[in-house]
Amino acid sequence: MLETEPARARSRSASLLPAGFHVRGLLLSDLPACAAIMSRSPDLLMEVVRYPPAECERILLRSTGPTGRFAADLAGAAVDASGDICGFATANPSGVIGQVYVLSEHRRRGLGRALVDRALRGFADRGVERSILTAIAGNQAALGLYTRLGFREAYRYPLRFWKAGRKGH
Repeated sequence: MLETEPARARSRSASLLPAGFHVRGLLLSDLPACAAIMSRSPDLLMEVVRYPPAECERILLRSTGPTGRFAADLAGAAVDASGDICGFATANPSGVIGQVYVLSEHRRRGLGRALVDRALRGFADRGVERSILTAIAGNQAALGLYTRLGFREAYRYPLRFWKAGRKGH
């Protein structure tokens, strides 16, 4: 788990996005597109546990919390010139950034930074003093981004996976 102080951590300069791209609030109507991105992500966790889009949609819906909607100033969608979602981040008012996903063909273009920056700005505006997120230890690209944004490792915990049908699990 990584943590930071939102008011101090966010990018000192506005995130520069490629021409035609922008970040906007995440909407419930975005769930199918975000679930598709999440389910086909090449990240390390999804390589081990491949969730189908319907399950990803349920996971994302749970991240809305008791309101049943995303906080417009925290959760965001990165959208290309044609209006297609190419990345998203979820975050809740308590300072937790839940998921950050960017399609592999759009990575290393500032979209992840812009999405996390959006959440950090929202946290800072709300007076949140501590923000946390998790990342898989082997995901060097994500860890590099989060470190550049001011996140520091708070602690590590092991992830264990068991095969379905294994006795005792």
